[in-house]
Amino acid sequence: MASCALQSRTGKISHLAWAIHPRRSKLKLMLGLSAYFDESGHSEDPHCRFVGMGGLIAPESAWTEFEQKWQAVLDDQCEGHWFHMKDFASGYGIYAGWGKERKERLLGSLVKTVRESGARPFGAVVSLDAYETVCRGLPGIEKLLVDPYYICFQDVTAAAAVSVIAYSIHATTTVEEWQEFEKTEKVAMVYARHDGFGTISSSSGTRRESMGRAESLWHALKDANPAWGQWMGAYSSNLAQNLAFLQAADLFAYELTHEFENRVNRPQDPMRWGLAQMLPGSWRDFLHKFYGVPQLLQMLTESGILGPHEDPRHGLSIHSSMNNIMHRDLLFARMYNRRYRNEKPSEKS
Repeated sequence: MASCALQSRTGKISHLAWAIHPRRSKLKLMLGLSAYFDESGHSEDPHCRFVGMGGLIAPESAWTEFEQKWQAVLDDQCEGHWFHMKDFASGYGIYAGWGKERKERLLGSLVKTVRESGARPFGAVVSLDAYETVCRGLPGIEKLLVDPYYICFQDVTAAAAVSVIAYSIHATTTVEEWQEFEKTEKVAMVYARHDGFGTISSSSGTRRESMGRAESLWHALKDANPAWGQWMGAYSSNLAQNLAFLQAADLFAYELTHEFENRVNRPQDPMRWGLAQMLPGSWRDFLHKFYGVPQLLQMLTESGILGPHEDPRHGLSIHSSMNNIMHRDLLFARMYNRRYRNEKPSEKS
């Protein structure tokens, strides 16, 4: 029975990937890229001050191997129950009563599985304090933005699409192969289903205005950004309990969002162990965005909502760009400090 279930799940990977990656392509290096996304935090939660979304992208071959390893960990350590990071961190549900050693063993095994997969992570985090400050200062803006979720949704979607460029560099050796790769390769994108945000999968032929808000936004992004929209191959959503890949995205989203929260509330703390292990070795391999007040204002300006921006080299753009560089450099400095401290398992957090 377990073998049949595994074959069914891995079959879904192949079907999803190759539905948008024709095997008749002249280039035999097509990877069948798929990306999976999940959110962390909710703007309506009074105890939440940061909202984030994380994603992981990898070729079909990597996801197939990952699925087997991830499920083997769950079968061995929590009776095959699917993994939910928020419940795990709070000791809720099946994790109630778990001791520190047992929790560290499961987290360590799952993080190792993500890292060994070679999946590229990306993410976006919005400070709710900053978001609320901007909305108070600019009446009417909140109706346009709707919710921080959609800010993160746009960023991670773009990050997944432009990841094709990085994969093309490693997958091709000639200009002709590179051109064919970037012309043909597309990313199948799967989001954790969230009915409240309209992250659903409408039936074929559904009109845009009848789709869920997030699903409609995905198509709008594809149409409005031809430079990278060409690599947005297919949209779908599913429940995390059905796909290990979404569970892994949930884990990464939680770790990234709480990293920024800790830097505000507990700046003396090191980076969370799980995040330090999952981040790539170079910032060039990690597309991410953190939104404080400057970044939110820059986004509104560049989108034209606050009017034309005559010279992006001055004023707000310089301030925001410097903040982005500082966030990036600090993130990776903390990652290296945490990863190479030769910690024992008992020191994880």
